[in-house]
Amino acid sequence: MSQKDFNAWRKTYQIPALYNTIDTVGVNSLKTLPYWYQVAINQKGEVIVGENILWYSQTGEIHYVPEVKQTDLAGVKAGTVTSIKTDTWEVTTVQLPAEKVARMNLSGSDARWQYQFYANGDPNSIRKYVFELQNVRSGGFYSLNINMKLEWYGSVSHTWQTASDWRHYFWNVGFDATLHAGGVVSPELTGYTHSSDPYSGWLDNTNHTVNLTSYYAPSGFGGYWDVEVTGGLEEMMDNQLWQNDWSAPTSPNVPLW
Repeated sequence: MSQKDFNAWRKTYQIPALYNTIDTVGVNSLKTLPYWYQVAINQKGEVIVGENILWYSQTGEIHYVPEVKQTDLAGVKAGTVTSIKTDTWEVTTVQLPAEKVARMNLSGSDARWQYQFYANGDPNSIRKYVFELQNVRSGGFYSLNINMKLEWYGSVSHTWQTASDWRHYFWNVGFDATLHAGGVVSPELTGYTHSSDPYSGWLDNTNHTVNLTSYYAPSGFGGYWDVEVTGGLEEMMDNQLWQNDWSAPTSPNVPLW
């Protein structure tokens, strides 16, 4: 989906989406989900799929409640009513070794590509670009993504947090991946994707996720990807010094992952 199509979709379906909320901290924050989840899920973590309301909880569970019994939803959230079906979701943050190997197993996120700098040369305004290879699981549905981020360093909290500065994202990548999950092995999944606008890329003030491929393995939990990603990624804060434009990989003929 291009940014133009994405913005048109948001304008047509003006729901109080999770996408419009401020980022929260925590491995189980719903804000760690890719943007295509966040524009469909409302700010309470709910989305209607078919005849059911799905509630994505902060504890990593997905509760199914029939829409005709939506009054039960409050009881499910309070723990006094049992949902008709329960599944799980996760966006893990496991850090893998930083060696530039061509092929690896991935069960969480690999954030080997990072670049720290001063915004507009100001030493009191520390920023960092981060490129992650990410696995997202919702029930038995797995998606392999590249997560492109901008973070700022808090001088009081001494932690990295999601920045709200406007930035341009560019990508031009190919991939070769196989999913292994609960005894299920997917066929070899290959493809290529690039940012639709070669001049401005994807302009946003929040992190951006690029989906490479997806696969459904209903019996698989805790799976991993055997994956190789090649090509290039680029991120640039809007209206910044040219030195703050950063690309990966930083050496020629090196796979991204």
